[in-house]
Amino acid sequence: QLKEINPRIALAMEFIALTGLRCGELLALRVQDYNKLNSVVNINGTLLKSARNGEDIQRGTPKNIYSYRDVIINDRAKNILDAIILENKRLASWNGKKYKDRGYIFTNSTGNPFNIQYINKKLRQIKIADKKISSHIFRHTHISMLSELGLSLKSIMQRVGHNDPKTTLSIYTHVTDNMNNEMKNKLKALNF
Repeated sequence: QLKEINPRIALAMEFIALTGLRCGELLALRVQDYNKLNSVVNINGTLLKSARNGEDIQRGTPKNIYSYRDVIINDRAKNILDAIILENKRLASWNGKKYKDRGYIFTNSTGNPFNIQYINKKLRQIKIADKKISSHIFRHTHISMLSELGLSLKSIMQRVGHNDPKTTLSIYTHVTDNMNNEMKNKLKALNF
């Protein structure tokens, strides 16, 4: 549904689901923060306020000291970054008067990072029964997937920039039927 509404936002939300970034961290991501060779993005800022007609972009520090981090990305996440960066170059060359390259990756058609409120407005157009979709749900999806893979709490916390285990635990302890089914199967195999 989101691809039909806005393909660039769809890619941005898929990137969050693949990396666990906060939306502000995603929007503050610049080309210089992407190390394709090492498959890493460096998280060193957050977008505080999106630019409107002529306003400067307000880029700030991440949420906390633990939020400064390198996040390993997979091939699909690299493909998303490469596609968006290439599209930004096309927009800049085809429409140089309208598009101003500020170095950000996830931008609108003028080169400004997307506005979080605009993203969430588009996400509210998605119709899934009993679900309210926001940009943050994709971060929760990532944390849930990591827990399903059996990664340690500490490694998940480091990847997503959490400093309080309760925050991470509250997201994934109630998440998956797969984990409960796996436990049932392992308990059935226990014999004394």
